[in-house]
Amino acid sequence: RYSDRMRPLLLASAVTLAIGWTAGAGAQGAPQTRPAAPRAGSSVAYVSVQKLLNESNAAKAAAKQIEELRRARTEDVSARKKALDQTKLAIANSGGFFSRSRLVELRKVEQRQEAELRQATEEAQKAIVDLQRTLQEELRQELSRVLDQMARERPFEF
Repeated sequence: RYSDRMRPLLLASAVTLAIGWTAGAGAQGAPQTRPAAPRAGSSVAYVSVQKLLNESNAAKAAAKQIEELRRARTEDVSARKKALDQTKLAIANSGGFFSRSRLVELRKVEQRQEAELRQATEEAQKAIVDLQRTLQEELRQELSRVLDQMARERPFEF
């Protein structure tokens, strides 16, 4: 699903980093510690996973999904909080001997709204964390699949 969007970035990153490593090896006058020499006929590629996760379209789409869910859940929790605040205001404004039954009714509504607010907050947090985990796992699987495919197409060493 993400491979069409991630592949150009992966290839560009791998080629850029491999070229940078190769060019940088002779550019400095001081001796360098190099990784083990690659096998004959193979290339060495470095992939910046952090760069992919920051710059790939798939990662940006995932971040957008998370932000949309966060915004929707925040609006829901805010609406519940506002309703609870209105109930508390009604409790504070209800007084007198004849409004005792109304006060009892409002206290029950307040308790129910507080419980619903707590539950909505917990569910919102859980939904966001679950979505983050799911999207991260999808990105990880897609990255592994693309890297495996690249390794089969070109003799890179990882």
